[in-house]
Amino acid sequence: MIVSPLLGHKEVFEKALLIMPEFLKAHLGLANTLKDQKKYQEAMARFRLTLAINPSFAQAYNYLGQMLVEMEKADQAIPLLRKAVGLAKNYIEAQVNLAAALEQTGEPEEALAIYQAVLEKMPKHVGILNSIGTILRNLGKMEESVKYFEDALKIDPDNVGTYYNLSRSKKITDSKELDKMEKMFDDPRLNNNQKCSLHFTMGKIYDDNGDYKKAFQHFKTGNDLDTREKSFDPRMHHIHVSRLMSVFTKDFFENHKGMGSESTVPIFVVGVPRSGTTLTEQTIASHPKVFGAGELSYVGKLIQSINESQGNMANYPESVTMLDAITACKLGEDYVRYVRSLGGKEVLHITDKMPGNFMNLGFISLVLPKAKIIHCKRNMLDTSLSCFSQHFSQVMPFSRTLRDMGFYCREYSRIMRHWHEVLPSPILDVNYDDMVNDHQGTTKKILDFIGLEWSDKCLDFHKKEREVRTASTWQVRQPVYKSSLERWKHYDEFLAPLRQAIGEELPEELRKPGEKPTPIPGLEKPVK
Repeated sequence: MIVSPLLGHKEVFEKALLIMPEFLKAHLGLANTLKDQKKYQEAMARFRLTLAINPSFAQAYNYLGQMLVEMEKADQAIPLLRKAVGLAKNYIEAQVNLAAALEQTGEPEEALAIYQAVLEKMPKHVGILNSIGTILRNLGKMEESVKYFEDALKIDPDNVGTYYNLSRSKKITDSKELDKMEKMFDDPRLNNNQKCSLHFTMGKIYDDNGDYKKAFQHFKTGNDLDTREKSFDPRMHHIHVSRLMSVFTKDFFENHKGMGSESTVPIFVVGVPRSGTTLTEQTIASHPKVFGAGELSYVGKLIQSINESQGNMANYPESVTMLDAITACKLGEDYVRYVRSLGGKEVLHITDKMPGNFMNLGFISLVLPKAKIIHCKRNMLDTSLSCFSQHFSQVMPFSRTLRDMGFYCREYSRIMRHWHEVLPSPILDVNYDDMVNDHQGTTKKILDFIGLEWSDKCLDFHKKEREVRTASTWQVRQPVYKSSLERWKHYDEFLAPLRQAIGEELPEELRKPGEKPTPIPGLEKPVK
């Protein structure tokens, strides 16, 4: 009896196991079915049972590792994937999964070596060519990355994903190429995700070529087609911000004075996505005494652990009111231990540039009161447009309509104003325009705030050899340039919903006569 582990029908596997209880492929098929259904705990138990029956079953290690990568636990996946590769020397799928996990954990060089070894065996594998090109682009090797994307297009001239990657590595200006890509929309084989990706690709290309009306229509259609997650709920987001403000007050911090880790290692770079966080981190990380860890999700995991440790008696943020001094210290030290595992013990500081941590500054100030907080600010129209025109790999539901983006910016302004008023530690505001117009002066201001001596290397941030895996990959590989300033003016005719949703948080000089603030749906009046 042969059952494919990819069949995906739970009942088939269960019936097979009634007949043959130790049938490994049926156990594996059941585990993968549960994984595909995102029933991770049940899948984990089934993988454990499979490996208990046969501890040398390479496929089980591989698919378990793959599941852990999906769960953003790539560090736990790597040993299992190495085991799979060790057990089956020519197991290409395990090698590729190992490379993907290494890439996630900030080990691009080893990932690149694995992909290149696989490419030698499979020289026409478009996915591997794209993976190599992406790593090279993230490492700042733009010309090399373009070669791999172009090689992939020679093999598969209609590959939407390759065109998307290529458009992020160079400007495409050939009119014949544009016409060909426009005709790709007529291909009935394109699924919704491919059409979505193609629209963002065309939007980027038309933007590069100055045809902003066509660019906007493609960006809008791409966002309309993006259904990877449910829609943003401005009302629920407003309620969450209000809860944060009600918990993290001046009295709260006065009553919890002295709690948390004493470490001065962490530097948090926060702000709305596309507000200059990557440029700021790359500049700081170019200092010899700083390691740039990129966008880390670890703060969110620590917050989640609070609820779990309390038996879900209360939800965050209310759950932090029950933290004692020992737990707060442990949480802070857990974070420091984690970033040290990434950056080593030689550097003085390690940056975490997860933009959305601006929502978590209350928790950060509680468990890491001596951490430095750098807040990146940018013209909200430019920031919002930049988000709207990006097809983020990690879905950001608020960026899919200009109205929702405006509501998000409105709440961001509200919570940041609150943090400035209540946090015991100072926040350094860094204006994107200042970073661009006076990079040296602004960098000196940042280093003084951190407590570091001057280093000329910070001015050569674009030469820093480190992986950058954000939408700003291309930009931070160039010297400071001003073309991104006031980009919104090219799209001004389309931005009324954005301006109205931002409302009174938008500086007066950017408002237009007759445009009234849009109330958040479900609230009686606009937020002030």
